[in-house]
Amino acid sequence: MTQATIPEYHFLYVAPSLGAEWLFDAGRVYWERFRPTVLSSLDFLRFVPADMSVAVTVIARRDTVAQIGVALAQVAPQARFDPVANDLFEEMERALEERAALNQPLGATAAGQLINPTPG
Repeated sequence: MTQATIPEYHFLYVAPSLGAEWLFDAGRVYWERFRPTVLSSLDFLRFVPADMSVAVTVIARRDTVAQIGVALAQVAPQARFDPVANDLFEEMERALEERAALNQPLGATAAGQLINPTPG
């Protein structure tokens, strides 16, 4: 799946350590523009057929985003990991609103990015 390819399934996952305001306030414009399915658990991805293209946009702080990427790869190795990592609420809101304004649902760093669940 290339950067220009629209995935068959686009999910949005907010790190469990963040409050609901990170989705409803910081991510509101992004969600309204692209309408990804919001996940409360990565385990839901086990129900997506392996031959379907999947992208998961992850809203997380910098200290937890790598852990979430590994967890995602363990659950759905075919999924494109699309992190939006910022430590401050205002930075996250700006980053997500910029994506919406640019009509860019997936970040440039997500181009074909897959995480190895067992780095070594």
